[in-house]
Amino acid sequence: MRFSMVLMILVFVALPCAAQPQDTLRMPDLVREALSANPMIQAMNAGVQAARAREGQVGLLDPPELTYMREQMPHFNWSEPMMEKWELMQMIPFPTKLPAERSMASVKTAIEEQSRRQLQVTLEMDVATTFAELWFAQEASGIVEQSQKLLRDLLAIAETRYGAGNGGRGDVLRLTVEALRLENELRDLRRQRATLRAMLDALVNQKDHDRNAVAVLPDAPARLPSLDSLYHIAVRNRPSILKDSLDVEMGRRELSLADNGYWPDLKVGVQYVHTPMPELRGWSIIAGISLPFAPWSIGKTQSAIEEAEAHVHEALASADAAQSELRAELVDLHGRVRVSQDEWTAFRERIVPQSLQAFDAQLVAYRSGRGMLVDVLESYKMLLEVQRDAAMTRARLEQDRARLRKAVGMAFSDGTM
Repeated sequence: MRFSMVLMILVFVALPCAAQPQDTLRMPDLVREALSANPMIQAMNAGVQAARAREGQVGLLDPPELTYMREQMPHFNWSEPMMEKWELMQMIPFPTKLPAERSMASVKTAIEEQSRRQLQVTLEMDVATTFAELWFAQEASGIVEQSQKLLRDLLAIAETRYGAGNGGRGDVLRLTVEALRLENELRDLRRQRATLRAMLDALVNQKDHDRNAVAVLPDAPARLPSLDSLYHIAVRNRPSILKDSLDVEMGRRELSLADNGYWPDLKVGVQYVHTPMPELRGWSIIAGISLPFAPWSIGKTQSAIEEAEAHVHEALASADAAQSELRAELVDLHGRVRVSQDEWTAFRERIVPQSLQAFDAQLVAYRSGRGMLVDVLESYKMLLEVQRDAAMTRARLEQDRARLRKAVGMAFSDGTM
C-alpha cells in the first residue's frame, strides 16, 4: 500500500491538477504586472503620449515674425537714425496644406499605438513561454524528488534482501548509482528554475516576488477556436497587419501633402515707419506669395511627389506580402497547438496510467521475490521518461498557444484562447 501511494504521488506531480500550495504564481497575474511595469511598455506609452501631443502642434500657423530696424545712422550713431521700422509678418500656408499635415499626424499617432500593441502581445508571449519553461522545470524537479523517495525505499528493500542472502550486492550498487544521477539532475533543474525565475522577474520588472511560490497552469487549456475564425480575427486585430495598412495610408497622406507643394503660400504683414527729418509716421501693408512652380524650384516638388508615390507602392507591396504570409503562419501554429493538445490528452488519459500500471506490476513482482531489480529499474526509467514527456508536452502546449495568440494579435486578457 505504501508503494502504491508513492507511485500515485510520483505520477500526479507531472500533471497540473495536483494539490496546489498557498503561494502560487499564475500567468494572468504576471501578464498584468508586465503590461503595467515593464520598462519597454512604459517607454512605448510615453511615445504614444508624445505622438498625441504632436498632433496638437501640427496644423497650426507658425509664429509671426516681428522685426525692428534703425536705418541710415550717421557714423553708426544709434541716436540719429534716418528711419525706424517695425514690421510684423505672418506666413499663411495654402488652405489645403494644414489639414493634410493634421491628417498625417493622426496617422503617425495610430502607427505608434499599433507599435505599442505589437510590443504588448510580444511581451505577453515572452511571459507565457518563460512561465511555461519555469513550470516544466518545477514539475521535473518534483518528479525527480519523488523518484528519490522511491529509490530510497527500493534501496532499503535491496539492502534487506542482500543482508538476508536473497539478493546480490549489484542491486544495491545500481540503486546507489541511480540515486546519485538523480541528485545531479535535481541540482541542474534547480539552477534552471533560478535562471528562469530571474528572466520572468526581468520581464515583469519585479524583484519582490516570493522565490518559493509555485507556478500553476490550469487543469485544461481553453478551447481552441477554428483556423478560419482566428484568421478573420488576425486580419482585423493583428498589430503588424494594421500597422501595414496604416503605412499605406501614411504614404497616401505624404503624396497628398507633396501634391500641395504646387500651391503657393501667402505672406502678409504690417509695417510702421517713422522718419524724424522730415517728421513722418505711417503704416504699410505687405503681401507676397511663394512661387513653387518657378522653373528653378519646381523640380523639388516633382521629386517629392515621386518619392511619395514610391513609398505608397512599397507599403502596398509589404501589406500584400504580410497578408499572404499570415494564412501560412496561422496554419502552422494552429496545427502545432492541435498536435500538442492531442499529445497531452494521450499522455494524461492513456500513456501515463499504462506506464504506472506496468511499473506497479514489476514492483509487486520484485517485492514478492518473483522479479529482478533490473526489470524494476527499466520500468521505472520508462515511467520517469513518460512523466517528463507529459510535463514537457503540457509546457509546449502553453508555449504554442502563446505564439498563436501573438500571431493573431490577441491579448491574454481577451480569454478567447
